[in-house]
Amino acid sequence: MQQTNTRDHQDHSHSHEERTKWVVLLTAVTMVAEISFGYWTNSMALLADGWHMASHVFALGLTWVAYFVARKYSQTENYSFSKLKLLALSGFTSAVVLQIVAIIMAIESVTRLMNPVKILFAEAIIVAVIGLIVNGVSALFLHHDHEHYDHNIRSAYLHVLADGLTSITAILALIAGMYWNIYWLDCLSGIISSFVITKWAFDLMKGSGTELIDFIRTTASSTIAAQQGLNIKAAEVLNEIIKKRRSIYPYQYEKDKPVPDAVIWQILENASRAPNHKQTEPWRFNVYSGEGLKQFGELQASVYKQYAGQAFNEGRYQKLLHYPLQSSHVISIGMKRNEDDRLPEIEEVEAVACAVQNMFLSVTAYGLGCYWTTAGITYFEEAKEHLGLGKKDKLLGFFYIGSVKKPVTAVSKRTPVREKVNWINHTPGIK
Repeated sequence: MQQTNTRDHQDHSHSHEERTKWVVLLTAVTMVAEISFGYWTNSMALLADGWHMASHVFALGLTWVAYFVARKYSQTENYSFSKLKLLALSGFTSAVVLQIVAIIMAIESVTRLMNPVKILFAEAIIVAVIGLIVNGVSALFLHHDHEHYDHNIRSAYLHVLADGLTSITAILALIAGMYWNIYWLDCLSGIISSFVITKWAFDLMKGSGTELIDFIRTTASSTIAAQQGLNIKAAEVLNEIIKKRRSIYPYQYEKDKPVPDAVIWQILENASRAPNHKQTEPWRFNVYSGEGLKQFGELQASVYKQYAGQAFNEGRYQKLLHYPLQSSHVISIGMKRNEDDRLPEIEEVEAVACAVQNMFLSVTAYGLGCYWTTAGITYFEEAKEHLGLGKKDKLLGFFYIGSVKKPVTAVSKRTPVREKVNWINHTPGIK
C-alpha cells in the first residue's frame, strides 16, 4: 500500500510539472508577439502586458525547474533537502520578480502619460485579445493544482492571473482610446495593474517567506519563558499546533490523494505514547484503508440494519455504507479493559482519550484533516465483537483521516480560559 500511495503522490507532482511546462511554452510565444507588436503600435498597455509576460516566462520557468529538481533529486541518497522549502523558495523568488515588474510598469506608464505617443489601436487590440485567450487557457491548466496550496504552483497561478489582468485593462484602455480618444487610459491601465500586482506579490512573499524561515508568532508567555531561560522554540510550535487543531470532516478531504501508510503508523506510534495508569495501554485500533474502507462501510451498515430495530432509517444506513469512502483511512477507537479490573474503568477511558488527542495533534502537525466521531455503530454492543473487543471493553468511536482539499485557516472558537479557571495562590485563612 505504501508503494501505491508514493506512486500516486509522484504522479500528482509530475502532473504539476507537465502543466507548468505547457503554460511556460504558451506564455513565451505570446510574450514575443506582445512585445513586438507593443513597440510597433506604440501601445503602453500592450507593451506593459508583453514585458509583464516576459517576467512571467522567467518566473514560470523557475516554477517548472523547481518541480523538475524536486522530482529528480528528492528521492536520492546523495542530496538531502526539504521539497516544500524548495517550492516555497521558488514561490518567493517569483514574488520578488512580480514586484520588480510592477515597479517598472508604474514608472514606464507615468513616463508615457507625461509624454504621449501615437498608438495603433486596432492592431494592439487584436494582439491583446490573443494574449487574454492564452492567459485563460493557462489559468484553466493551473486552477485545480492551485487549490493544493503549494506556494510554487500558487505563484504560477498568480502570474497567470496577473497576465490576465493586464490583458483586460489593456483591451479596455485601447478600446477607450480608439473610440473616445481617451488616450491617457492606456497609461492608467499600466498604473492600475502595477498596484494590483504589488498586492498579489506581497501576499505571496508573506506566505512563502514565513514557510522558508519557519516563522512562529511570539506570544507573551513565550517572551516571559525566554526571560526565565526556558527553551521556547518547541513550545511555540506545539502552541500553534494546538491552536490550529480542529475537526475537519470527510467531505473536505481530497479523495484521490491518500495519506501514506508510514504517516499513519507514526500517528499511531504517537498515540501509544499517551499517559496511562500502571502502563495498561488500553487503546486498541483497527485501521481501514483502500478496499478496507468499503469493508468497514459494509460492516457498520449491516450491524446498524440488523440491530437498529424500529429506529432503522434508510438514509442513515446509506450514509454508514458510503461515508467511509471519502476518507484516506478510518481507525476504530477501542478501550481494552484490564483483565483483573485493578483500575477504575474511567481511567482506562481517559487514557484512550489522551491517545486520541495525540492523534489529533499529530494529524494537525502533518497538515492533514481528521475527525473523531461517536456516531454510527459506536454504542451498539453487537459491534464490539466485529472489532476484536470483549464484553467488558468499550468502543469509543471512529477516527477519520484524509488530505485536505483546501487549507483550513479558521481557528475553533473558545470562551476566555480565565472564565473557567479558579486560581488559588495562597493558603486558605492566610492573607
